[in-house]
This record gives sequence, C-alpha cells and structure tokens, in this order.
Amino acid sequence: MINRTTTILAIATIAIITAGCGRTAKESQGSVLASDGHNGTFTDSRDGRKYRTVKIGNQRWMAEGLKYKTGVSWCYDEKDKCKTLGLNYDWDTAQEACPAGWHLPSDAEWDALARFVDPDYKSENDNVAGKKLKAKSGWEEHCGQNGNGTDEYGFSALPDGNDGNNPGRSRVWWTSTDHRIVRGSFNGRCWGMTNCDTNLSGGRCRDNFRNEVRCVENTDASKATVPAAPIKQPVNAVPAMPGESFSDSRDGKKYRMVKIGNLTWMAENLNYKTGNSWCYDDNVDNCQKYGRIYDWNTANTACPSGWRLPTRQDWNDLGKAAISGRYSRNDEGKKLKSISGWKNKIYDSSGTDEFGFSALPGGQRISHGSFVGAGSRGYWWSATEHEKYDGVSAWYWNMSPYDSYIESFTDKVYGFSVRCAR
Repeated sequence: MINRTTTILAIATIAIITAGCGRTAKESQGSVLASDGHNGTFTDSRDGRKYRTVKIGNQRWMAEGLKYKTGVSWCYDEKDKCKTLGLNYDWDTAQEACPAGWHLPSDAEWDALARFVDPDYKSENDNVAGKKLKAKSGWEEHCGQNGNGTDEYGFSALPDGNDGNNPGRSRVWWTSTDHRIVRGSFNGRCWGMTNCDTNLSGGRCRDNFRNEVRCVENTDASKATVPAAPIKQPVNAVPAMPGESFSDSRDGKKYRMVKIGNLTWMAENLNYKTGNSWCYDDNVDNCQKYGRIYDWNTANTACPSGWRLPTRQDWNDLGKAAISGRYSRNDEGKKLKSISGWKNKIYDSSGTDEFGFSALPGGQRISHGSFVGAGSRGYWWSATEHEKYDGVSAWYWNMSPYDSYIESFTDKVYGFSVRCAR
C-alpha cells in the first residue's frame, strides 16, 4: 500500500503542499439557488443540505466544502470536523459528487479563479490569491507568520490538510482534470494553499488521496457539447467486422474480437461468472452491459482457453498502436472508447472507436465492497504485479471522460473489468 506521509507531500513537483515551512511545490441531483447577485445559498435536494455560494468573476463557487456522502468519502476525524468542513473524497468519487447544475471545477477554472483574485498573478508559486481566499481564522501560525487570510471574496477556505496530513496548515481540492503528462498513480490535478505563504497553487495528487471538493455552478459555456473528432482509419488495426467473434465453450457466450497491432483482443468485457467476480451494484443488467468485475487473482484465471489476461506491456503496446507508435497526451483513450455510453456531469465524453475496441465505462468495486464510476470511467486489470509490491498490488489501465489512457497500480482486492487477448 502507498505510505501516505508528509514525506510524500514534500516531494518536489509531485506534491502540492510541503510538510514544513517552504513554498508550495508546483504542482445526483438537484439544487435550489437563492442569491443577492453576488452571495447566496443553494439547497442540495439529495440530502437537503444548504450551502453558501459566492460569485467571483464569472464563476459562482460553493463557499464551503461539499458534504454529500457518496462513494469513497470520509470525514477528517469521523465526527465533529465535518460540521464545519467538507467531506474528503478520492479523485474518482469527486468527479460525480457535485449536485445537478454544478460540477467539479477543471484545472483551468481554478487557474481563472487565482488570476481574477490576484490581478498581478505571476505564477503558481508567486501570487497572493491564497491569502485573499483563506478564512480570517482557523489557520495555524507557522514559521513566525499569521497563517490566516483576508477572505476578501467570501470563499472562506479552511484548512484540513491533504489526505489527513497537515491539519490546520493546508487545504487541497480536487479538479476534474487528469494529469496526462506522466503515466502513473499521480494522475489527478489538484489545487491548494498552506499557512506558510500567500499562494494558490496547482499540482498533481494520487487519485486515492482524500481531498475536499468545491463545486462550481454550470454556465451555458460549460454545458456545451464537445464536437466529435473526425474518424480516420489507422493502418495498424483490423476493425471488428460482422462475424468476427468466438464463443466461450464454458457458458456459450459469444464475444466480438479485433486485431490491434500484434494481438487479437476481445472487443467487449468478459462476462464469465467465476471466483470473486461481481455485477456492478450487484445488478445483473450491468453484467449484460459492462461485463463482470473481477479481483486480480480471479482475473488471472478467468479468460477462456487460448486467451489470457494481457500484461502491462500488452496494454502499453495497445496505446502505442492507437497513436501509430508514439505516445500522445490523450488520443489513445479517445480512439479506443465506444462511440456512446460515456458521460460526465457536463457533456457526452464518448470516443471515436476507430479500432472497434469499444471500451465501455464499467466502473470498479473498491476494497470495502462499494461500486463507483460506471458510466464515466473504465478500469482493466493487467497480469503484471507491481515490482515493489509483489503479492499485494498489480498494474491496471483506466480511461475517463477526459480521454485519458493511464496506467496505475492498486491492491489486488479491487474489482476491475477484464479484456482477454491472444
């Protein structure tokens, strides 16, 4: 398991908050809104909770952290803190946590907030946006400085740390933006501030870190549908054609298949009941739509005779084949996703399915048995154990509404989809 300590948070360019005195490192449904034009309130119809709101520039923000319990979410100390502070969410849960009419802000929306609040904004490490957005009390004095802010816009940011570290000294919020430059487990963009300086800074966090959520109200621009890219036929793939299928002799189920690069892949998720495997939300209709979800040990023996669970290298090669042998920032996911069935809170995020791979967002089963992510994210096991966590963790690949195609690793007890290859 990942050791979540303040040492991790101090790693340059990876963490957003330092553990000590330095600068920051670089790094559903329904509401009722009442407003006086700038500040207001809205009520989340899912649980009846009322939130303060504030308009800053062209954006209307929640003026407090989201407290809606869903998916993978925690209260910092499991009791009193969440009366004044928001819940903490992992990155996947945060993507779908905001009420209808609101959304998790993107990296660009956080950047726009910082630049509006600080007209002389120079960089993520040289601005005063953090001081202007922090609450006037609640921040610890540190390094001989008063850690509190001026709260000039009513944003009222309060500290609760990052992933349970540095309470009283820092605050980190999730964005909806994948970090697509580096393939690995630091794949969620986040923004934060500390009591040691004046900055509001962006960076990247592990997707299983626990951070707060501030929702932003949808605008006409944010609701716009992203136009689909034109479909071009790649030369290194043989798309699935009618009749290109095989039957699993164990239960008679038929699967489409497609050759991409040097491998033939199943063109749909495995749906064979065996071992530790589940239908999403324990609903058999989801097995018909997305296939079954398997823990890693079961996934390694689930494929039919003549087929196997693909290795980490196989998934890497699939990504390279999708963009003609070179990595791009997000083209692979777009080209491998199905042409329908993907969504987020704002727009249809389906792909172009240029290979006939037809990846669908089957979600995952997390370690304590809850299901999250169906309809917006897909996860697939590889057969490769993590070299530093042999026996505990294994590599997997995931795709999101933002067209990412990212590898990461996690505990083998998680439940992901399976695509077999030969």
